[in-house]
Amino acid sequence: MGPSKLKEVIELVIENSPASIAVLKQRHNMHTLAGKWQGRNECHVANAGDGPVIWSCNGKVAFFEHTGSHDELFGT
Repeated sequence: MGPSKLKEVIELVIENSPASIAVLKQRHNMHTLAGKWQGRNECHVANAGDGPVIWSCNGKVAFFEHTGSHDELFGT
């Protein structure tokens, strides 16, 4: 996961507009999580298989909670 791609994801999450959400879904496989991560979103930076970013949002503020590999985050 390169720093410029991660920066793009962060900027899109902060923008939180319909257009930025569409880009996150298309370019970074954004989706909602379930289980202990319920209420949070995840995307894969540049659609890479590894390198997930997890965050929650209350409409005005984004709370970035985790980034790393799937193994680090989910133990898989």
